[in-house]
Amino acid sequence: MSDPFHKRFNIDVKLEGAQRRFIERVRIATRIALDELDNTVWLDRVLETACFRIGTRPSSVHYLTRFMEHWDDVVGEDFTQCLRMTEAVHGAILGINKDTLAKALSDGIATALRMSEVDLEIEWNGRIFTRKGAKLLDDRLINDPLHWLRDAKYENVLKPFEKGLKHWMEANKDRERYGDVVTDMFEALEALAKIVTGRDNDFSGNREKLASELSLPEQYKRMLKEYESFANEYRHAARPGKPRKYPPERDTEAFMYMTGLFIRLATRPKSDK
Repeated sequence: MSDPFHKRFNIDVKLEGAQRRFIERVRIATRIALDELDNTVWLDRVLETACFRIGTRPSSVHYLTRFMEHWDDVVGEDFTQCLRMTEAVHGAILGINKDTLAKALSDGIATALRMSEVDLEIEWNGRIFTRKGAKLLDDRLINDPLHWLRDAKYENVLKPFEKGLKHWMEANKDRERYGDVVTDMFEALEALAKIVTGRDNDFSGNREKLASELSLPEQYKRMLKEYESFANEYRHAARPGKPRKYPPERDTEAFMYMTGLFIRLATRPKSDK
């Protein structure tokens, strides 16, 4: 197979240009997937659900052309907004049980990422976009927990975990999101602790029991305590007269992986233990 066009002709590709082309490719993938809907009423349903997810006002579309015009109005040339809208549309298609169309869109998204001339520093896991970190850590501590948490009993864990990953995506433009990531991840582990221990206490009340249920060694018990202490520095509102503190990117990423570690220990299939 020959090298990509930009390499064959030694063209310097900028990130902004690659992002614009990704938006256009995803737009085409979205149109192709939705073109298979056998009832135009579903287009309104998909749009309403997607707009509800991202918090924008839908319009009545009926026809695919109008749907894509609305897509353009929401996304424009905003790369982050494209990611949000694409996630929302994919989730909405799944919500109406059109799994084949959802897979078609998912495959189109994956292809658009592979075709990008430069690394867009994001990944698509078949459900949401995530920022790339260390590949091995992402696979074991982010993607594996996401897979296991899709069991219905973990719904209250999955929602804040995914929310934290979305805030992580947005944090490169708004550093206040780093504090939101910590809050969301802590909420996910707190919800998991309630499931594992069978007790409706807050995290402090369940921490020791959680450690016992997971048979954590003493060193890991201390890590769990320090995990809670770190979270408490950033997830609470600031005291009157003082600005809220936000963790740096490095510490936030480490906190995400630590959350994934504890979730992995608590949820991985028994055959893996």
